[in-house]
Amino acid sequence: MKKKGKTKFDLLGISEFEKISEEIFIEMSDHSILRILHVSSEKETSYTLLVIAGWASIPLGWNDFLLEAKKNFEIFYLESREKKSSILPQDSINDIERMALDICETVEKLNLRQDKLILFSSSFGTLLTAHALSYKMINPLLTVLIGPIAKVEMPPLIGYLIKFLPIPILRLYKPFGKLWVKLFKSESEEQAAKYLRVLKEADEVKWKKIGKAIAQKEYWNIYENISRYPTLVIDESNDKMHNTEVTKKITSLIKTAKYVDLHTNYFTHSADMAHFLQDFLKNLEL
Repeated sequence: MKKKGKTKFDLLGISEFEKISEEIFIEMSDHSILRILHVSSEKETSYTLLVIAGWASIPLGWNDFLLEAKKNFEIFYLESREKKSSILPQDSINDIERMALDICETVEKLNLRQDKLILFSSSFGTLLTAHALSYKMINPLLTVLIGPIAKVEMPPLIGYLIKFLPIPILRLYKPFGKLWVKLFKSESEEQAAKYLRVLKEADEVKWKKIGKAIAQKEYWNIYENISRYPTLVIDESNDKMHNTEVTKKITSLIKTAKYVDLHTNYFTHSADMAHFLQDFLKNLEL
């Protein structure tokens, strides 16, 4: 029998950023424990980058950006509650509001200097970031929202069924989720491979627990509450996972927002994104 070769998906391993980072585990006020990956800047800098990535996003997907960004920024990569690394008490409440509070508590517990703090978020992370800012417990120098959303998008029917189906049945939907990503939600094989690894490592118990709290809800109004903060809204107009009209509508809700279309998911996750961010900060300080 011919031995099956490895796919791009199989070859994806731990990222270089993860290898060089320090693991920090923080206990939140509800006794949940979240993992943060920390890397110091290669240069003396006062800027801190707090990264809040998308739903179940893995550091590997951000590896090129993070490795370049660490040349000029101290980086804290927060892994939110749906991630494999989190430890959640059985009675924990895991809605958007609680997950946003995690960001506020992270800033407080790490004693981050807020006048030099950049909140850098993507997709699902933008929703958490917007909620965190609405609490007015943090006041960052800049907020970056990449492909912001007002609703967590799930494969057809999953958003409804996740509230009712037992875990073993939900596991049966994984192949459907993989097909959905491959056919409709990826602009390249590499992007699809990263999303598929996310599905492979998915913790169905956490996904159900958190999914029940957020499925089918819309959060447009929350973006109106972050208008006092300098905000950079980045569109990925060629990316199937994000909707340009949604991004533009969210931009219109934020009075202090600047809209930029960088077109692709590849660019926003690349070393070029780190250069773009650094140049934007220089102009912000002028």
